[in-house]
Amino acid sequence: MNKEKIIKAIKIINIILLAGLGFILFLESGYVLLSIFESIVFIIILTGYLTALIFGLLSFKKNYFLLLSLFGWILFGLGSTMDAKQAKEKNNELCLELRAEPSCLEDECGFECSNFYGSGFITGGSICADKDMSLCENKRKLDSKKENDIKNILKVYSDIVDKIIASPSPANENFENQLVAIYNCLEEKLGPGATGELKAIQILKQKNLTTQQLNKYYLYHSSKGRTFAPGPITAGLPGGDKNLSCEYINIK
Repeated sequence: MNKEKIIKAIKIINIILLAGLGFILFLESGYVLLSIFESIVFIIILTGYLTALIFGLLSFKKNYFLLLSLFGWILFGLGSTMDAKQAKEKNNELCLELRAEPSCLEDECGFECSNFYGSGFITGGSICADKDMSLCENKRKLDSKKENDIKNILKVYSDIVDKIIASPSPANENFENQLVAIYNCLEEKLGPGATGELKAIQILKQKNLTTQQLNKYYLYHSSKGRTFAPGPITAGLPGGDKNLSCEYINIK
C-alpha cells in the first residue's frame, strides 16, 4: 500500500471515529450544553471535537489539514481528562457529604438516604474512591440466592397448604416437622421476628381460599393444639426443634 492510500485510509477512519463520537455527544447534548455554562472544561472538549471534525473534512482536500484535525483530537483528549478529574473530585466531595449525613445508610453497593437536602436520595458506591465494588457484586449474588431460597421455602409451604385443604381429614395429616423446618428456615434467612409469618400469610392470601378451605387449614392446626382468634388470616407457622431447618426441606 502506497503513502497516498495510507493517508486516505487514516482520513476515512478519522471521520468514522468523529461521526461515532458526534452521535454520543448528540445523545448527551442536554448534559453537555448545561455543563458548558458551568465549566470551561466542556468548552475545551467541544472546541477540540469541532476542530477535529472540521479539519478532518478539509483534509480530503489538503493533507496538512489532517495535522490540525489531530490537534483537535489532542484538545478533546485534554478536556476529557480534565473532566474525568473534575468528576472524580466532585464524587469524592459527595461521598464525604453522604457519609456525614445521619439519614444516609451505606452498604457495599452505595447509599440510601431518607432526607438528603430535604428529599430521598439513592446512589451507587462507585462515587467513593475507597469503595471496593467487588463486595457489592458479592452482596448481590448472596441477595439473589437468598431471594431464590425464600421463594423455594414458600413453595414448600404452599404445597403443604394444598395437601391440607385437599385432604378429606386434615386433622389426621401430619406436616409438623416440615412446618417447623419452614419456620426455622425463614427465620434463618430473614432474621427473627414476624417476617416469615407475614410471608406465609401472603401465600395464603394469594390462594384466595374459600371459607371452607380456610377452615380445613385451621382445623389441621387446631388438631395439633394451635388455635387462632377470629379475624385476619393467620398462617400459624409453629416454632420448634432448631435442628429442623433449611436442610430438612432441601433448601441449602
